[in-house]
Amino acid sequence: SFERLPFVDVGEIQITEPSMLLIYTDGLSDLQNPSGDYFDDDLVKAFVEQNHHMSSTAFNDYLLEHLDEFVAGGVFPDDFTVLTTKIVPVENPC
Repeated sequence: SFERLPFVDVGEIQITEPSMLLIYTDGLSDLQNPSGDYFDDDLVKAFVEQNHHMSSTAFNDYLLEHLDEFVAGGVFPDDFTVLTTKIVPVENPC
């Protein structure tokens, strides 16, 4: 059993259409472009909204390409991890 974490919100949502779940570590949002802008939560959200129709594999490949373009030859200052999951609702759950 785990202790309750004060910063974790627990809830439920009803998924009625194919959806994508992207979980990532802070190394992703720590990426900066040459202008000093971060790949922040708003950019992550926009990327997911524009590309959620892809398979998880294609999405991850395109995300890496997009991040390479974002840093424009710069460095990735920290490692990062992403977990991408496609969720397809079942029409008649048992």
